[in-house]
Amino acid sequence: LRGDANGDSNLGLSDAVKIFGFLFLNGPEPVCCDAADTNTSGVLDISDGVYLLNFLYSGGPAPSWP
Repeated sequence: LRGDANGDSNLGLSDAVKIFGFLFLNGPEPVCCDAADTNTSGVLDISDGVYLLNFLYSGGPAPSWP
């Protein structure tokens, strides 16, 4: 599931936290880096977490299917 960075089969705040934790706090790698690439840019970066938060809380576009 695109955007499911923590592998719990749901999209939520914890997925964005997982992405940001990996990128900025030396946290563990997401369960599936392809799924964590929320905006399908081919690179896991800050824009993936922002894209997911935009979808969850601001009515932005849903992540595409993998």
